[in-house]
Amino acid sequence: MEWNLAFISYIFEAKGIQAYIVAGGRLRHMAGASALVDLLTTLDAPSRDEARAGAGWLKRALASAGFPEPPVFTRCAGGAFAFFTPDKPGAAAALTRFQDLWTLAVQRAAPGLACVDSAGAGATPAAAVADARGGMEGRRSFPHHRLPLATPLMLRAPRTGEPAVSANAKDDLDAGLLRKEAFVDNMRLARVFDPHSGWGDWPLDLETQFPFRGEDRTIAVLHADGNRMGEIVKAVGKKFASLPAAQYGAEMLRFSEAIRAAMTDAAQAARTELTRRDGERYPARPIILGGDDLTMILRGDIALSFSKAFLAAFETACKEHLATFTQGLAVPDLTACAGLVYIGDSQPFGQALELAESLCKAAKTRAKSGLRDSDTVPSCLAFHRVTGSQFGGWSDVLRDELTAGGRVLTMQPYQAAGEARAGLPQLAALKTLTGVFLDKAMAKGGVREIATLAYETAATAQRRWSRLLSVMEPNLRDKLREAYAAVAPKEAPFEKPFGAPNPLFDALTLAQIGRSPE
Repeated sequence: MEWNLAFISYIFEAKGIQAYIVAGGRLRHMAGASALVDLLTTLDAPSRDEARAGAGWLKRALASAGFPEPPVFTRCAGGAFAFFTPDKPGAAAALTRFQDLWTLAVQRAAPGLACVDSAGAGATPAAAVADARGGMEGRRSFPHHRLPLATPLMLRAPRTGEPAVSANAKDDLDAGLLRKEAFVDNMRLARVFDPHSGWGDWPLDLETQFPFRGEDRTIAVLHADGNRMGEIVKAVGKKFASLPAAQYGAEMLRFSEAIRAAMTDAAQAARTELTRRDGERYPARPIILGGDDLTMILRGDIALSFSKAFLAAFETACKEHLATFTQGLAVPDLTACAGLVYIGDSQPFGQALELAESLCKAAKTRAKSGLRDSDTVPSCLAFHRVTGSQFGGWSDVLRDELTAGGRVLTMQPYQAAGEARAGLPQLAALKTLTGVFLDKAMAKGGVREIATLAYETAATAQRRWSRLLSVMEPNLRDKLREAYAAVAPKEAPFEKPFGAPNPLFDALTLAQIGRSPE
């Protein structure tokens, strides 16, 4: 490969990270996979235990490739990296060697992890990176082949259906699960939340180590994703494109590290919601924390308060850490939206994660509605409590479970942080309404009856609602009216709420989870 341009570049991204991490379904394997993906694209020196497990792949591949001049990284974290180097004699051959070595190393380090990569060239570092990024688009749809290939007479791992490479009385593991086992006790992600925590502070097993409360074994799957991140990255890249090569690389890497710092600050700020008793493990486990993405498992009763705290802290931290990079640019502040799915601890986690991603996408779409490209997207959250064994994406849930008699039974998504935007219901107000439903007097006065109104005709639901209000204790009725009015639209007034989507069933969903988050 000969480029004959001033700079050559290379971009690598792991893809399908969520699917790779949840493969197998056990929390311990998810924890090991999370650490493995994080270690895969780091230039930090591995710890003794990490080195013993083989970490340090990227540094070894770079050293073996023999670049005439060390590559300059513009990003290196969260399962992705990008670098450029001057196109000196031998550089193109070194890049080819690196690409061969690195793709082989990834498959040995993390069997089953799909990835996409591309090389490029340009007259400037920015042009070279842009050229490589353009090549990525055509390669994302390439099929990913898993090795070893299965033959008819082959023992398979029961959790994945892939060929087993390690058989024992406890569990037959495929190549991917076996590698994840090597990193089960790694604390890299957990220590982003609590730098002083040890392996005994975070659960690795839902059945024996997760600190549930009483008989309630509800967990929540949270997925949060940044808003308009791609637009911000492009704008910052253009801002620094005219800088000398070394300075361009340094500024882009600083920008990447600033996003990571904002995510770290937000994670540590939200950790205060992960309350635990003496001797208990945290009621959560981080699954993905990289770039502007967060995926976590949380105990059901604290999931909403954690999600709200994280979105607010992320919004604040991004303003602080990214201000110097976005100054003078017509770009919005970086915020995030989230999807939250409540399930039982024995329900399929993979499906729940897909639904959480679908909810997050729906929240982002609603939050962006009516905005200009330079407007900051409100931090919004959508949630759903799964009650059946089979469930699809948010559009399926909305159609099959939250629509009755042509009436939509939800106001989702809710704005969780930032200055309130007209037209978006506020999560804080919904929590207040949920608190009214959890009032002991209300529990005696008909919460269960309200829940049954969902599948009545509008006329029947209205008649029963009017009857319920007429027999309700006056002070409680006034309290309910005030809380309802703070979140409901004008089209669904308190006395006649069934003519438009209203917050009643959203609040009841939260009330059924256990308690109103504080």
